[in-house]
Amino acid sequence: MVFIITGTTESDRNTVARLLADDLGWELADGENFHPSDLDARNRNASLANADPSLRIEILSAAISYWIYKWQDVVVSCPMLTETDRRQLSEISSLVKIVCLEASQATGGSALLARNRLIHVAGSE
Repeated sequence: MVFIITGTTESDRNTVARLLADDLGWELADGENFHPSDLDARNRNASLANADPSLRIEILSAAISYWIYKWQDVVVSCPMLTETDRRQLSEISSLVKIVCLEASQATGGSALLARNRLIHVAGSE
């Protein structure tokens, strides 16, 4: 199974993903690392945020397909995804679950609360 935890930096997505992966004993992957290795942006020391986002989604899709083929359980922390990206990734398999986190005014404990809810969902699958 693959859980994709997506949201803004303020939503604690990395913390939620790390805590969830730790608690479930699953692999953790950072969705920001799924870029082509030969990007001109990398060669110019430019920001990868300026790179074509469709390339990142294609590479992430391939990684998800591989993990499902190998029966690997993975939690992916991913920056905010568009509706089109979420649809494309969720169509890969019924084993792909996407969770969109929102930032809130109350920060303390929000990551733990989200993790506990996700562990309940993962356990009921």
